[in-house]
Amino acid sequence: MIMGGEHYSYFKILPADAKDLTGRFQLWMIAVGGPVFDLNYWISSLPSKGAIDPTYGSLDVRKPVIQIVHEGGHAWDRALPVGEYLIEFDAKNGHWNEILKIFVEDGQLKQSIKVVGFNGKPLRDSTD
Repeated sequence: MIMGGEHYSYFKILPADAKDLTGRFQLWMIAVGGPVFDLNYWISSLPSKGAIDPTYGSLDVRKPVIQIVHEGGHAWDRALPVGEYLIEFDAKNGHWNEILKIFVEDGQLKQSIKVVGFNGKPLRDSTD
């Protein structure tokens, strides 16, 4: 594909860095496979049902397109509390979705990340 092929990005938290399990946790943008160009994203709480659902716009605000996200991990200026989120990504090379679940289990902060894109192709499925 033009400008990035199967390069994609997703959000994660750093559970080992959490000091307070009741707070908000800083997001990290991870770009996989190389740089991602002309990126935009939208965060909504699950189970929002798209733009017609009032909860769809309750977490996020319109933001400018990010011209380039370089490969690797980058601290982001957003933080989210425990919960389940749908994060939609659009970039020059396509569209993909992430389901990020932040939860506490046995007194430890954990996350589940599922990224699907490029015509339904699973890109990431992990829990840590």
